[in-house]
Amino acid sequence: MEVLQALDLPRTPGRPADCDFAYHHDQNGAPDRWVSQETAFLVFLKRLRTRGSVVMLLQSFFGRSIGWISQVYNAVLFFLQRRWVPTKVQALDTKVFNYFRLKDYEKCLWEAGFRVRRCVGFVDGTFHAIHRPGRQGHNGGLQRVFYSGAKKKHGIVFEMITFPDGLIGRAFGPLAGRHHDAHLARVSGLRNLVVDGALRGFRLFGDKAYLGFGGRVVHPFLSPPPGSWKAWFNTYSSSYRIEVEHNIGNLYMQCAVLQNEMCIETQLPEHWFQVSVFIHNVHTCVMSSNQTALRFRMPPPSLREYLKP
Repeated sequence: MEVLQALDLPRTPGRPADCDFAYHHDQNGAPDRWVSQETAFLVFLKRLRTRGSVVMLLQSFFGRSIGWISQVYNAVLFFLQRRWVPTKVQALDTKVFNYFRLKDYEKCLWEAGFRVRRCVGFVDGTFHAIHRPGRQGHNGGLQRVFYSGAKKKHGIVFEMITFPDGLIGRAFGPLAGRHHDAHLARVSGLRNLVVDGALRGFRLFGDKAYLGFGGRVVHPFLSPPPGSWKAWFNTYSSSYRIEVEHNIGNLYMQCAVLQNEMCIETQLPEHWFQVSVFIHNVHTCVMSSNQTALRFRMPPPSLREYLKP
């Protein structure tokens, strides 16, 4: 109930409390089908935890049709996308990740052994696989835009900023899968964020794709001589930077629906991914921990603090 109240799911005025969440609207935009908020959120979470290949099991679990499950799930998905994703996922929320919390991140990373001064988190691009687009044919221009030669798949990319309490501070995107992390950083305005924006005075740590940011985004050295201190630094820092990958891996385990490739023309995988990032952060705040938070001994904020307007 605490999570439901915090998420602020809309209620239909005049409807009874056990049937006040509108999950379907008629052709004029007026609501005509309702369920309770608890049922809607349970359907959403259960679908989020279910891979597409076993979605038929939900039919027997809820005793309702797949169409009903999809309508309820989509209603909650689109509400969370409109209400929370722009401020909590697509942008770095300075009300949550303020100066004092960033100072705590810097301190906990230093005490955990990551000896890079003023560093508060990690940045990396992530590739989310999708089905081959077919709108312009099997070998059309659209499929070439989304094809990644490095991944040998079609997909979309996001830029993830992860902090040592396990929260994903920002998941900027999506961009077409053929783009490199360096291009993603230019489009996302990462330089403005670390030079003049919310992370001014602090630093992030990324991979070798983030060359050209000076000391604002620290990265491993390029081709260091074997046995040199630069080679040692690359090995030493990689054991900390891997926490970005761990966090992304936890996201895909918690939200198993992401493990099933989707069609960008009909299923809006970018919405599914961004809402999953938001739910991952909500889960971390409710549980007061996750793998990354335990690694750096940095507790996440409370749910009330994370969702404050």
